[in-house]
Amino acid sequence: MKLIIIFLIVLIIFLLVGFFISCNTLKIVSGDFHIYKGQRLPYDFEPSNLRELNDRASYLKTKQYLVNEAKISIEKLIADAENDGLCLVVFDSYRNPQRQEEIWNIVKDENPEKLNLIALPFQSEHQTGLAVDFVGCPMKDGKRDDSIERQELKESFEKLPEYNWLKLNAHNYGFEQSYREDNIDVTGYLPELWHWKFIRR
Repeated sequence: MKLIIIFLIVLIIFLLVGFFISCNTLKIVSGDFHIYKGQRLPYDFEPSNLRELNDRASYLKTKQYLVNEAKISIEKLIADAENDGLCLVVFDSYRNPQRQEEIWNIVKDENPEKLNLIALPFQSEHQTGLAVDFVGCPMKDGKRDDSIERQELKESFEKLPEYNWLKLNAHNYGFEQSYREDNIDVTGYLPELWHWKFIRR
């Protein structure tokens, strides 16, 4: 037990030292495109024009926020998916630096071996106000209905028809899947099939 604790302490120290060293060598990006490992937003970055998503687009009773142009686009994407018989909602959207740090600290404390999978403040696409995490939702008579159960939602996101719909259609609304199997060597992150970002052209 002592050995495990020592190992975890050394691992955390190693990761923290690596973070402080890398902070000085990270490439500064605007946030209009993707943010990969080795990149960060400026420390004074704040997205402008954040707007709350409508209830239909938001997971259960959560409040989700995006930059207005991404909000308009995501609400249309979700409505069009529903017209095609599919149910998508935004589970997570804008995160301020404090929230991102909270998430990083939770992982550090509970799953330190996964710490390299979590972006630090100013290194997360969520901070741009242009990124979302999707989940599927239940439907009845062609409309979202949270009062019923949809067994299919117990499957991983990639097995849902909603994921296939996103792969075929999300680009029409300005969204791209950020972290895929085929770009791990570029992004530095493992695939996140639910994570999509609005790309400003």
